[in-house]
Amino acid sequence: MKNGRLTIGLLVSGIMDSFTESVSKGVMLAAQKRGVNLVVISCKYLDRDLSQNEEIMYEYQYNTLLSYATKENLDAVLVMADCIGCMTTKERIIEMLSRFQDMPCVLIASKIEGYINVSYDNYEGIKIGLEYLIHKLNCRKFCMLCGPDGNTDARERRDAFISVLTENGIRLEERNFVEGGLSRQEKEIYDRLLDQNPDAEAIFCVNDDSALGLCDELKSRGRIPGEDIYIFGYDNTIPAAKSKPSLSSIWAASGDLGLQSMDLLLEVLSGENVSSRVLPTRFIKRDSFGTQIRTVGENKAESIDEERIDGYFNDIFYRLVGEEVGERVELIHEVFASLMNTAATLFDDCSLTEERCGDILGAVDEFCTGDALQYADVAKLTDIFVQLYHSLVSARPERAEEMKAYGLVETVIEKLISAVDAKSMAALELQISDSYSTKQFVRDSMQFETGNDESYAALLRRLDWLDIQNAYVYVFDEPVIRHESDPFYAPEYLNLKAVLKDGKAYGIPATEQRTSFADIYRNNQIGADRYTMVLLPLFTNETFYGVLLCELTDKVFDNGEFLANQMSSAVKMIRLLNENEKIQRQLEKSLVIMRENNIMLDMLSKSDGLTGILNRRGFYTEAERFLQKCREEEEEVMVIYADMNHLKIINDRYGHEEGDYSIKLIADYLKEGIGERGIAGRIGGDEFACILKCGSQEAQLVTNGINERFENHNRHSSKPYNVTVSMGAFHSSGKETLSLNEMLSCADEKLYEAKSHRPKTVEKI
Repeated sequence: MKNGRLTIGLLVSGIMDSFTESVSKGVMLAAQKRGVNLVVISCKYLDRDLSQNEEIMYEYQYNTLLSYATKENLDAVLVMADCIGCMTTKERIIEMLSRFQDMPCVLIASKIEGYINVSYDNYEGIKIGLEYLIHKLNCRKFCMLCGPDGNTDARERRDAFISVLTENGIRLEERNFVEGGLSRQEKEIYDRLLDQNPDAEAIFCVNDDSALGLCDELKSRGRIPGEDIYIFGYDNTIPAAKSKPSLSSIWAASGDLGLQSMDLLLEVLSGENVSSRVLPTRFIKRDSFGTQIRTVGENKAESIDEERIDGYFNDIFYRLVGEEVGERVELIHEVFASLMNTAATLFDDCSLTEERCGDILGAVDEFCTGDALQYADVAKLTDIFVQLYHSLVSARPERAEEMKAYGLVETVIEKLISAVDAKSMAALELQISDSYSTKQFVRDSMQFETGNDESYAALLRRLDWLDIQNAYVYVFDEPVIRHESDPFYAPEYLNLKAVLKDGKAYGIPATEQRTSFADIYRNNQIGADRYTMVLLPLFTNETFYGVLLCELTDKVFDNGEFLANQMSSAVKMIRLLNENEKIQRQLEKSLVIMRENNIMLDMLSKSDGLTGILNRRGFYTEAERFLQKCREEEEEVMVIYADMNHLKIINDRYGHEEGDYSIKLIADYLKEGIGERGIAGRIGGDEFACILKCGSQEAQLVTNGINERFENHNRHSSKPYNVTVSMGAFHSSGKETLSLNEMLSCADEKLYEAKSHRPKTVEKI
């Protein structure tokens, strides 16, 4: 403990995962209440097979962050072990946890022998869901999409599934179980489960992500969840609630999971005698168990009772139920229950007094103006009142015009729709603002002219779009080249290049940058104020540069991996610029005398001796630069691939001097034809290439102009032969991303077509 404050590490998989985010927010709330520092360390997934996914094939670099959680720099750790190890074996998870054997450690949603943990009661919620399917929906044929056997939660959920079905006299076979990887992108796994169980009536999935992926596969086969087959998952995530149809799921307060984990860890640190905790779960029934929206007031006995209100609350407030903990849930539930109970008076007496109308509208206004609206799916809430309206009309159609209830419901609906519109507009404006800020960040984060340490500070000044007010960039003395199978050990010292403190960024003098590994979370630059930070790796491909320690805001949960990627690219650019500046200084000292000779040699090495235009090497070098500049300026370009016709015949019949004359003539006419708009080169014996700025409407004019030069020459020259070329041209808009080679290949294909129309003879008639 330094500065009198504990610093706790929370080791998670990916911070953009909805379950991880919810747990983290619970831990963050507890850390804030208890006055301790929190460092969330995003380690991703152990042993994940990245070979088939180029986009994330270097994600293994996140695993290095495990080395940044030690007793030297943290007082204790919370570990989401099963999330980090969801793609590996139990043995590997235990091996990972051995890193923390000398420091206080509590596991979250993981049960490993020898470790204190906070986890879910996996049995009760699954039991309720399965027995509803058995007794209410008469299902007898079940199967399960399981998780990795090394994942303790996944194993418990499978055991609960088997136990409940056995208790209800339902036998299972091996074909009823298929193991997946907890991911939404496992089509092969879904296919295997469905093909092995074509008669399945209901499927339990180990988590919501795999359930949503399975639903997608079912729909692709023409089977609708909730109609043709029943599906439910686990975790009650926001995507599950928002899916179409909405996904039934097992709810457990993931935010409370995080909060209680922190409380338990602090009890361990206080020397108290503690034991593991188990949190309750319950079943949330949605449309994947059949359509849940029934006309409100189908009969009086179940119009809007407490059970129905709770059901609606779970369906409408999935953002709140899935994430928030503590008093906020209770407060908003109270506001919602008040609204629904007030609305229930419509079923008791449709002839409402002005006072009762005012009560109902007051309850609606309170709902629309309070915190409840930001968590509600207002479209679903509006649907309830629409159903209420239709129920009243169908109940007493003869009094529809005279009863105030109808007008009142219409007013309520108008208020809710108005609230939805305002909410949607605010969300749209925020989305536009965030999109603009993202583009600005991408642009500005690469606008470095120098590679000095001030560039790191300039980088941190651009983090306000993520509401980050405090951040720290640590880099290694030299970048580390690390392949997937290589071990990694955090260096003893890192260099603190720049700091963002309370919104103000500044570079650290070179003499003060060196920071002990033990002090990266607690030093004079960070100060004594309580904080919640996230640690992200800075790397590009195999090259690891250092780490970013920054404030963990809501926007960082949404954009954390993008932030890490962009910051990594910027750090790479700064280092490259720095290396380039060093090289430049060395060159300026040693090559001043040779500069003119080098320029001449370079020109000679890039020029074709016969024609004076660029040779193959020179053309490709200059053309790449030319194309890049055009792309940056979004200029349209055209490439031309040209080939002389009948060079061998001219050489054989008229001599090689005439062949050389023809080659030089072609070079001259190509150069004249493109003018100052581009460059031309001789890339082979009788092959030429050009690249130039050219609009689509000008392209034909350029090639026609070149052909006219040859026609005019042949018409007036005294040579006994014609000099002709076949050309292929390819035009590219300023927004295309084809490489130079790809464009030349396209032009070459068109040249091949043109060759079929070349003159058969070379002699003049």
